[in-house]
Amino acid sequence: MWCATWGPFGDVGAHVELLDVFARSDDPDTLYPETYVVARPFGPNVVSGHVARLLHPLLDASQTTRLLLSLYAVGLPLSLLAMAVAFRRNPWVALAAVPLTYNAMLSLGAINYLIGMPLVFLAVAGARRWIDRGGALPGVLLAVFLLFCFFTHLFIGAMASGFCGLLLLVHMRRRIDVLRLLAVVPAVLAVVLFVLTMLGEAGGPSGVAPRYLTAEQLFADLWEEGMRFFKGDHVDEAAFTILLILYVIAFFTRRPKPARSPGLPAWLRAHDFHLITACAFVGWIVLPGYVSGLAFINQRLVIVMWLLLTLWVPHPSPLGLRRAVARFSAVLLSLVALSHPWYAGHLFARFEEDVVGNLPEAIAALPQATVLGYSGAIGKNPYTHGGTPWHIPAGIHAVENGGVTTDSFAFQPYTPVQYREGVVPFRRPNHRFWTQLPRLDYVLWRGREPRAPASHFGLRLLFHEKSWWLYEVPGRSRSSPGRFVL
Repeated sequence: MWCATWGPFGDVGAHVELLDVFARSDDPDTLYPETYVVARPFGPNVVSGHVARLLHPLLDASQTTRLLLSLYAVGLPLSLLAMAVAFRRNPWVALAAVPLTYNAMLSLGAINYLIGMPLVFLAVAGARRWIDRGGALPGVLLAVFLLFCFFTHLFIGAMASGFCGLLLLVHMRRRIDVLRLLAVVPAVLAVVLFVLTMLGEAGGPSGVAPRYLTAEQLFADLWEEGMRFFKGDHVDEAAFTILLILYVIAFFTRRPKPARSPGLPAWLRAHDFHLITACAFVGWIVLPGYVSGLAFINQRLVIVMWLLLTLWVPHPSPLGLRRAVARFSAVLLSLVALSHPWYAGHLFARFEEDVVGNLPEAIAALPQATVLGYSGAIGKNPYTHGGTPWHIPAGIHAVENGGVTTDSFAFQPYTPVQYREGVVPFRRPNHRFWTQLPRLDYVLWRGREPRAPASHFGLRLLFHEKSWWLYEVPGRSRSSPGRFVL
């Protein structure tokens, strides 16, 4: 994650801008105080913002983002290891989470969801340990941790609460055990209240307009929204094939199953882990793919299902040839786990050099606290699926300039950072940037040179490299107040 400052992570640039606003919302040397407001400092998606504010004297928003992504990359295998230990599964298969770290959600750049995924698995592991050991303190800690999951991301809070609630329900042996469900109540209430608030702001359920995926789209999403990250070299396919082979080998070299107690309740308790995977599968089927203002809903569960399925692998047999085959599989899995991040880092560096180039230096050379409009044929990058440079300029301009761009997630109702009352949000990047020229200081274009409109409006070229074209808008006062307010 540290091989490139600006990697191919889709929406991460827009999230960097929001983190920078969260960290420097009162900084008079930026345009943030007159443009944005941190409307919900306590709600979903705020953990990353508070981390950025806490670390701001030491790290800027882009560095904080890379730190959070590093915690995700390291935390995902470790959280699966915690689940494997808690559920007495084969701990070696946690290494399979390393190649699965590079997935469609990372390509999308859904940073809050990404850093929340390890939290889900840690919460489930903690709930399983609480069932085994008992006590009041672990229950209180689980309740607090589930609330932390909610503050990290709405979907993470809902998923962690649902998995833990199912687990606690399955393991109820006595009537008093129903009190354990109180641990999930605060997080569930927080999720429900936030959803009801969003529904009220949208005008009720009729204003949500959910769109469900067809069976064909769901089937395609098993790969498209799962382990699909790299482009061109079939690295994803090769890693998936190796994992599948190792998966099959593990089942043929497994140790014999111990005898189980008869009856349905005992069967459910013995298969609690499988039930959690089934719960994720049902959510993937029944949830919509899109609602108004929010995309990739049920698709977020695909990679979770993949990760849970890796832990279905049983312990290897300690006897003879099966033991030797299992050891060979562990060595091969370790090689895959080590080589995948190396290849990813190499590709991220190539992306930054070939696609981003010296754009950060060009934007850093502009006067502080300016307004940048950008558009053009954004296109896709040749290295990863979905990781376009669409939002990268927003993140660069925020960190290097403290200004605003024509692209911000602040218009989304679920983000804690919102436009101030009276501020007219910019339209999203479009090819007709000249319709917004009266509000812009600079224009950034990606693609072929926009010679005709640039000449017509008298734009002055400041920087050109590869497919980036940075222009100055003539006749703009850089310190004119109230540029955004009606």
